[in-house]
Amino acid sequence: MRSPLTKLQQGGNPPSPQKASMWKRNRHFKKQVKTAHYLIGLGWKVYNYRRDILTPQQGEALVKAIETVKEHLTKVADAERAKELEAANAHLQNELKQCGGTLYPRTFLAENVEMLLVAAILAIGIRTFFLQPFKIPTNSMYPTYNGMTSEIFTPEHPRPGPVVGALRKVGLWAQSYQLKAPADGELKLPVRISRNEAGIIGQLAFQPVPGRTLGIAPTTRFRYTFQVGDQFVSLEVPQDFALDSTLIKTLFPEYTNLGDLLSDSYQEGRLQQQANGNYWLLATGKYFEKGQDLLDFDLLTGDMLFVDRCSYHFRPPKVGEPIVFRTGEIPNVGTDKYYIKRLAALDGDTLEIREPVLYRNGQPITGADAFTQNAQQAGDYAGYENRGRLAEGLSDTIPEGYGYALGDNSPSSSDSRIWGYVPQESMLGRALFIYYPFSHRWGAAQ
Repeated sequence: MRSPLTKLQQGGNPPSPQKASMWKRNRHFKKQVKTAHYLIGLGWKVYNYRRDILTPQQGEALVKAIETVKEHLTKVADAERAKELEAANAHLQNELKQCGGTLYPRTFLAENVEMLLVAAILAIGIRTFFLQPFKIPTNSMYPTYNGMTSEIFTPEHPRPGPVVGALRKVGLWAQSYQLKAPADGELKLPVRISRNEAGIIGQLAFQPVPGRTLGIAPTTRFRYTFQVGDQFVSLEVPQDFALDSTLIKTLFPEYTNLGDLLSDSYQEGRLQQQANGNYWLLATGKYFEKGQDLLDFDLLTGDMLFVDRCSYHFRPPKVGEPIVFRTGEIPNVGTDKYYIKRLAALDGDTLEIREPVLYRNGQPITGADAFTQNAQQAGDYAGYENRGRLAEGLSDTIPEGYGYALGDNSPSSSDSRIWGYVPQESMLGRALFIYYPFSHRWGAAQ
């Protein structure tokens, strides 16, 4: 029956007092019937769970109260008898309070702890057997998936206003970083370097320091310290983010990587080894005024995706799928972590690289768009690079029970070329859906 308010909202005439009263009685009647069914079930639960510790008088009184509610429930034919049922419900509630213990009345804490436990069990079950959330830690699968990346701001490409900044915070989890010169003078960079047949290689020097994720979970951050003039300034970033490429793109756009800059600087005598021998100081030849931006960028979170952990219980992995696997059974990795790479081969297959094309069993590999994009060096796909077990002129045949995992970002990926084969039993599932951030990659994983 529609309420009087519904009838008024539809433009009809207001109900008569008799009809309004009838509607209220019917609503009250239905509520009491629903309450009665609930109390009867709860009453038998309390009796069955606690009858061994109830006194005979308590047990008899509880059963009698239950039977009374059942009797009134079967007798009630209309709303006119609702008061009798209401009184029986109230009597049963009183008996439950005397006999219920922790079952009734339920405290706020007990109800919520039970709810949280059930939710936790469900979440663990879903994560273990169906869908596992996973965050891309590095850029070894770029540009298919992003690890942490930076968006650099300059006078030509200024930082967005507060409204757009807030939207970027929500949609991309953009974290703002700004580093300003503490004094007037030349910028000098502490670096760690080594030399091999290819020339100078190195990275910005950093110090691991304790930090917090979202201000709660303990983690490790990397602190980079720069010198401007005779003063120092530091910047802390997550450990999964390497600051080198951001600094090169901001201050040395004529170089593609830090190694090339260090090689030229070494030849020009702009690298000075420090007394303790742990690092070198690079005189950049770039001068800043106090308060001027050294670095200004947003750090964008890595892609977060769901991993399908169900399919591989019913079928084997397929070449071309982006797989998530544990590294504990791969001796040359050294730690037990979750990695994501693209499955390039299974047992019995033979791989080789003729830059930039990856060959499987003598033919250009197929099975994923990323294979084709790398072969064509389309967009940001750099192509496959000879290295390690797939160095120029070498091929690799995969033994039984194993697979071969390669990163889509071949020049910057540590993968099976370096640390070898992946046991098929370590393959947990395939990347299924990118659920965050809300970028152009959001949706089904490729």
